Amino acid sequence: MELVNKVIQSPSVEAIADAIERALPNLWRMGLTGVHDFDRRPCFMALQQLHARDRLKLRVTRASA
Repeated sequence: MELVNKVIQSPSVEAIADAIERALPNLWRMGLTGVHDFDRRPCFMALQQLHARDRLKLRVTRASA
């Protein structure tokens, strides 16, 4: 992972939020209405951002590390 992390930049919080929002219709089609978040802080911040904008139409359970 260290080699990859040196070459590929981490996505911004806004890019993560956009990707989550674009994925929502696919999740709904599969019948998913909630997920567990095991990712790092940027993902959590993206989820918070979507929730604050009332655009997170998914239940998210935050897993503690």
